[in-house]
Amino acid sequence: MTLQWSLLVIFFLPSLGSNNGDVYNTKGLGSVTAYWTPGEWGACVPFPSPGEPSCGYGSQTRNVSCVVFPSWPHKQTDPFNCRDAPKPSHERLCAVRCSDDCQVGSWQGWSICSSESCESAVRTRIRRVVIPPDNGGKSCPPKLQKSLCSNKKLCESRTSTNNPESISPFVLPLKDNRQGEATVYVGPWSNCTPVTSLPSQTRLLVRRDLTFVKSLPNSGPTFPSKSVTFPLTKVSFPSSKVPGPPWLTQSDIPDHSSISQPPLIGTRTREVLCRGGDGESIPFSKCMDGSRATVVPADRQSCVVDRDCAVGPWTEWSLLEPENCLMDRTRRRRDGAEERKREVVRFKVSSGKPCPHLKERRPSNQTVVCNFRYQWKSGSWGECQISSGTASEKECGGGIMTRNLTCFDVEVGRPAHPNLCFEKGEGNVENNLVKRCTIPCVQPCKLADWSAWSSCQAESCFLDQTSPVKGFQIRTRKMVNKGGDESTCSSQDEIRTCRIDSCYEWKIVEKGPCKLDETNSKCGVGKQNRLIECRKWDGKSANASVHCSGQPRPRQTVECNIPCPFDCIVSTWTEWTSCPAPICSSPHHHLRLPLKQRNRTVIADSGKGGQTCPPTDSLMEMGACPNMNGPCEWFSWKAKEWEECQLAPGYSCGKGLQTRKVYCQDNSGQIVPDWRCTKLETVVKRRNCEVLCPRNCEVSDWTEWSKCPDMCQKGSSEGGVLLMEIQRRERIVLVTPTSGGNMCPESFQVRPCPLLAGSCRQAKWHPGDWTNCTLPSGMTCGEGLRTRDLSCAKSGLLSLPMVDCLLTGQAIPRQTETCHVDCSDNNCKLSAWTAWSACPQACGSSRYRERKQIDDTKCQNKSLDSKQDEQCSCDKYSARPVGAWSECLPDKEEDTTVMQISPGEKETCGPGKRYRRMDCYDSSGNLVDGSLCGGSSYLKESCEVPCPVDCELSAWGDWGLCDTICGPGLKNRTSRVVRLPRGLGRPCPGPTVEYDGCNYPCENFLWSTGSWSQCNLLHGMCGVGKRKRDVRCVENIGDEPATVLEKFCDSRGKPESELECHEPCPGHCVAGEWSPWSKCEDCTWSSRRTRKRSILRAPDRSSLGCPPLEESRRCLANQTCWTYNWHLTGWTSCKPVGDSSCGPGIQTRGQQCFRSDGRPVPASFCVNIAIAGETEVSCNADCPVDCSLSPWSPWDESSCQCDLVLTNLTRHRFVVVSPSATGRPCPSKLSQNKPCPSDPCYKWNKTPWSECQLQGAACGTGVMKRNISCVIKPSNQDVDERFCNKNFSEDVESELMEKEVADLTTTASCYVSCHHDCTVSEWSQWSQCQHEKCTPQTSIGVRKRTRRIVQSARVPHGKCSPHLLETGSCLATACYQFQWMVRDGDVFCQRSDGLRVESGCKSRVVGCGPDCWSVAHASCQSGHCSCLPGYLPQFTPHPSPRLAMCVSATFNASLQGGDNKSQGGDIKIHYYPDVGILNYWMFAMISIGCIFIVFVGISIYILCQSTCRPEYRVPEYPERRTRTKTQEPPMPSLWT
Repeated sequence: MTLQWSLLVIFFLPSLGSNNGDVYNTKGLGSVTAYWTPGEWGACVPFPSPGEPSCGYGSQTRNVSCVVFPSWPHKQTDPFNCRDAPKPSHERLCAVRCSDDCQVGSWQGWSICSSESCESAVRTRIRRVVIPPDNGGKSCPPKLQKSLCSNKKLCESRTSTNNPESISPFVLPLKDNRQGEATVYVGPWSNCTPVTSLPSQTRLLVRRDLTFVKSLPNSGPTFPSKSVTFPLTKVSFPSSKVPGPPWLTQSDIPDHSSISQPPLIGTRTREVLCRGGDGESIPFSKCMDGSRATVVPADRQSCVVDRDCAVGPWTEWSLLEPENCLMDRTRRRRDGAEERKREVVRFKVSSGKPCPHLKERRPSNQTVVCNFRYQWKSGSWGECQISSGTASEKECGGGIMTRNLTCFDVEVGRPAHPNLCFEKGEGNVENNLVKRCTIPCVQPCKLADWSAWSSCQAESCFLDQTSPVKGFQIRTRKMVNKGGDESTCSSQDEIRTCRIDSCYEWKIVEKGPCKLDETNSKCGVGKQNRLIECRKWDGKSANASVHCSGQPRPRQTVECNIPCPFDCIVSTWTEWTSCPAPICSSPHHHLRLPLKQRNRTVIADSGKGGQTCPPTDSLMEMGACPNMNGPCEWFSWKAKEWEECQLAPGYSCGKGLQTRKVYCQDNSGQIVPDWRCTKLETVVKRRNCEVLCPRNCEVSDWTEWSKCPDMCQKGSSEGGVLLMEIQRRERIVLVTPTSGGNMCPESFQVRPCPLLAGSCRQAKWHPGDWTNCTLPSGMTCGEGLRTRDLSCAKSGLLSLPMVDCLLTGQAIPRQTETCHVDCSDNNCKLSAWTAWSACPQACGSSRYRERKQIDDTKCQNKSLDSKQDEQCSCDKYSARPVGAWSECLPDKEEDTTVMQISPGEKETCGPGKRYRRMDCYDSSGNLVDGSLCGGSSYLKESCEVPCPVDCELSAWGDWGLCDTICGPGLKNRTSRVVRLPRGLGRPCPGPTVEYDGCNYPCENFLWSTGSWSQCNLLHGMCGVGKRKRDVRCVENIGDEPATVLEKFCDSRGKPESELECHEPCPGHCVAGEWSPWSKCEDCTWSSRRTRKRSILRAPDRSSLGCPPLEESRRCLANQTCWTYNWHLTGWTSCKPVGDSSCGPGIQTRGQQCFRSDGRPVPASFCVNIAIAGETEVSCNADCPVDCSLSPWSPWDESSCQCDLVLTNLTRHRFVVVSPSATGRPCPSKLSQNKPCPSDPCYKWNKTPWSECQLQGAACGTGVMKRNISCVIKPSNQDVDERFCNKNFSEDVESELMEKEVADLTTTASCYVSCHHDCTVSEWSQWSQCQHEKCTPQTSIGVRKRTRRIVQSARVPHGKCSPHLLETGSCLATACYQFQWMVRDGDVFCQRSDGLRVESGCKSRVVGCGPDCWSVAHASCQSGHCSCLPGYLPQFTPHPSPRLAMCVSATFNASLQGGDNKSQGGDIKIHYYPDVGILNYWMFAMISIGCIFIVFVGISIYILCQSTCRPEYRVPEYPERRTRTKTQEPPMPSLWT
């Protein structure tokens, strides 16, 4: 028993501790509690990516099940039982780190040959590991290479090429052919020193970061050898060199005036010695004896002091607009970036440092929203244009309305070209310029005919009033046009007076049978009883004793007569004929009294002894109609015109109220008192109205003035008239005026382009005046230098940054040039030679260059050339077409100054041109500039751009017949296609058949019968015979019925045209006419119909019987019995409302009552049957909307290349309005191509370096020269330098740096060793460009090359003057740094330019990662995953704890605190949340608890004989009611 308890407890406890805390209390005893149990997370499965390794971001999943509490093992239940608890997530984001392969750098240079023996040697080279392999990446390749080399001569010396200053020179056994001779030696030039001594002043040394400042004393033209101590470093300047970068003197500090100061002119010197055979200096006369060199090299020279490019200070960091917004328009927010700029203040001089980068960019901790600079601004909608064929003034119905669209540059608030919004804005605005509209059709009221006058209604009746009373009659009419303006209707009801003879009277309601007085009598006189009641004038019963007591009551019993067999039989009286309408009398005309009549006929003649027939004149009676003659008056309401719309006080427009006066009038139009019309419906006296508020015109700001063809034109004269170009600017109408608003001002302005005497509006270089010609110190003639300053300005007044002039493409003027002072005439000063002029096209021509006298001097030496000429090469040029023809382009070009897009037809057809490229070739077949051939760049050919042709239909034909015999139906008419559409013409608008409704009411088709003929007896004067009559089908239209075909009338109801007749003989039985057949209740077999007749005279003998008095027939389906049902006709064509031929309309179909035999019958037969479907629906007839396109973009030249490559210029446009189904379609191609013009390729041609020129010396440091010229490829023919000087684009920064580091020097120093001086090797290759500072953009870097001493100088007089290290500027590619970033819970690798990248961050991932994102109530703060305030963290067990869940602090405290007021007998049960949190301490506590429980169990078993079952109760958690759906389950504590 003890063992079973122990096992039960051991296995029960883990189950209680693994429920993850998702336990919720029961609501009552017996209810089941369930909770969510999540499983373990599965492996991270990366998202699929084609061509990429299985790494990166992915997802993890786990099973989440609903289990019953308590249960062990876990018992799953329906998830519905867990509906009150928030379900833990079953999926979360994760990441699998990708492997990083090893990356190595490039090979370094080979080492010198090294070996222990001189027989063979080995040289090596290495490369370094840039990125080590990580996470299973590929291992590194070999980092060391060895190669065999020969080292016999160099075996004695071990040198290192990496540090040229540490080279130990060695002696080569060279033969000296000049030993014992005196030679002229020239040393290297010194640094350029300014000509004038610097003034004695405090010098300011500023580091480039402008951080440290120190004053230094000045001691002459060069800096002293003095150490300057700064807080961090100690820098020592050599006494022979000016401090270079990163230090600048105060004169080099930018003054930010955008003026490049003139370069400083200085002097440089060198040693010029006469040396003996051992290198010793000897008197110069030894070298001037005539047999040796007689030219003495100069020992000083004018020079330009090196000056670095100077830039201004950095601006403040500014947040940049987001990039690539057009590529992904759905993601509006982007990572922000900041940028700062600086301007070029002056350019570098000589060998100064080039201009550094002018922009710097860094990531920002802010996110930015894609707000496009170019945005569309819609204009106001125009009026609704109705498409109709008529020209009525007041048109209504459906149409279209349009508006303009303007592209705005929001930064400057001005209109811009529409293509900027398409290419750099929010994109297309399709279907935004046209919309459909409707002008309501308010038609005048149309009234139907007057109805008949109602019966006379008494105005007032008193008790037992017997005298006539006054009454009234009303007639009405309705508006027949649905949707009409009811307020325009005239009176719709009228009233008139009438007379009622009596309010109350006796009425005979019913007559009884005739009863003979004698019992055995069969005919003769008898008595008849009548039912008499008191009735009101309207037919209602009344109290006889009250209302009819004053009137004589008719007799209740009267005499009657039953005809005897031989009596004459006469029919009953017919109804009185109707009286004519009342006639209005006039004073001068008296009308006769109108009459009415009735009649009867003899049915059977009398016999012998019988009652004779009445005379003929007694068979008809005449009676007088009521006297309706007299003044005819009727009355109706009459309304006056509507008054003006009354607005609320203080308002001049908006909603208001409109009223009109109403009065009562008679039929003659005279105004009568209103009480006469009080019984009529009142007429509308007031209605809502609106006064439209005036809308003023709104216009945009003026655009910039259009560019002049020549911004600095000089004007032209033709025929004595000054011809000038015109500039134009415009502003756009944004809102059109309506309702009396202010009209629009002028929308465009023009002005003449400025003349040269005015001010050019373009940025332009403005060089200053040249300085005087400066010669080397101590010299009075020879070659010198002069300089000038340089600035960029507009209009000669406004100073601009240098970048503005670079963007214009103008060549940068020189700030330094050579000058010449004639030694024979010191007053003669000449400028440098200008560049050679361009060669004219004609053969036999020449080009020239010239120099001018400067400084207001005049040369007396006429032998000095001031102009030089040389012959130009003569060649023949020919043009030939190449490539294919372009498509036909219309001659009519669009106005590129238009800033608005307006929907509508733009004619882009008609005469045009197609183009073919023309190349110009020289006689050798080389491509040259097209101007040499004197013609156009294109061969043109006339062509025709076809215009679109719309589909054309013929006029509609006549309407056809209705497709039904009677009742509602359809009729149609047709048209035909006269012309098919061609090109982009409108398609044919819909079907060529139109349907409309028609209706011939079945009630109008009746059988018309004539009078019966007399009975044509077969024998004698009485008996059986036949009678006939005429029966025809007529249609009741107009005044007279028209005879139609019998098919239009119902054949089943056709009256008989011939019948058997019977003339009764005296004494025979006489029967009356048959009653109509009764209706069949249904069409079953048992259903029958009957008819009856009565006996008018009994026979004289019983042997002569009467004919049958009743007939019965079976109801036969579709013969005598029918069923009825509604049938719907087909729909008519869509009928647009109003005058329009398109827009909203209605479609109708008729409802036709059909008999079961298929015969259409009047609608009254189907009045009780529901209609199966609608008979009127709304529809829409398409209003044609043509395709509308944007203007053409400018021709794109980006694909054009130089030389013989055939490429095209392209331009494109966009769809602004998509066409409707019946509009002109859009072209399938929205781009056009045109051949690129011919463009030869140009390059800088560099000739080989010349021999080292020592200028008369035998050895030492000299000069090598080369020519650099711009040539055309591939002929290498010299052309003007402007073809090779690339114009700057918007990317000035990179192009300026590229220009300044280009190797275009024409001179270089060289070294010729004397026999007693050292010998050096050739220069090594340039090293790779190294960054001075790691920046995320192209910047100025440094490269180096070295040479080494091959043979050392002889002591003691040998010299070794050449430098062994040379540095140069170069373009260093962008250098990036990477770091992990955490932003809004997102962890990503960011490059130093702000770009998010997938690789590059090699350190361990910092921040939160996907594991934090999947935990509810957790947030990523400072790279750490933590719970939000009010929640307590729960972590997974070691060794790698992580945040598992965040539990509400209030809820967790309630769970762990328990209820102190509970009874002592209750056991508090708390459950541990997660299996993963069990540790050793917990297992120890569980073991102790198990032992304690076993001990208690044994003790109870021993002490007690009965089983004791403690009562367990699950604690109640009141907070459960306040939990939200986003909270995690509560976190129970351990057992207590």
